[in-house]
Amino acid sequence: DGQEFDINDLALRRRLFFLPDFPPVFVGESVLTNLGRLLRLYQADGGDAPERLVQRMQALDLLELAEKPIEQLSRGQSYKSVLAALLTIDPELWLLDGPLASGMDPQGLAVLRSEVRAAAARGRTIVFSTQILEVAERLADTVCVLHRGQIRLFEPIASLRHHAENPTDAVIDALLKSLRDP
Repeated sequence: DGQEFDINDLALRRRLFFLPDFPPVFVGESVLTNLGRLLRLYQADGGDAPERLVQRMQALDLLELAEKPIEQLSRGQSYKSVLAALLTIDPELWLLDGPLASGMDPQGLAVLRSEVRAAAARGRTIVFSTQILEVAERLADTVCVLHRGQIRLFEPIASLRHHAENPTDAVIDALLKSLRDP
């Protein structure tokens, strides 16, 4: 929205949620306590938030792990637990680092795909990094290629397909071309 990001501006920070490849967690506490802390940090713990969180946990097959210490979860389970918080908070901007290589099981990946599409339809902006171009092509509306700190390509996938010799490989072809061009 034209605002410069200020780490001290809590209202601005609550508009986005960064879910890194290895999500930060509060070690020594249960999954549910971790999720509760995240919801409170985002001031998203009121109203029907508990019910929405339980629904997300159920969809991600996490309910039976709710009381388990979070550090005992696998990498994929840990990612799914923080994803449940993100889905419940539903901020304006989602920043997802390598969600498709996070170690989540197929059920978690299916929930992620469905929720990303639904969030985009609600007007949310979802930015995710991936090295799996075929998946990016299926999930994303726009591709941005960063190379050595510079934007080398920023274009809607539909446009890439329209201009490609082979629409099936449009993203891969555009990526390779963007890296060759100065």
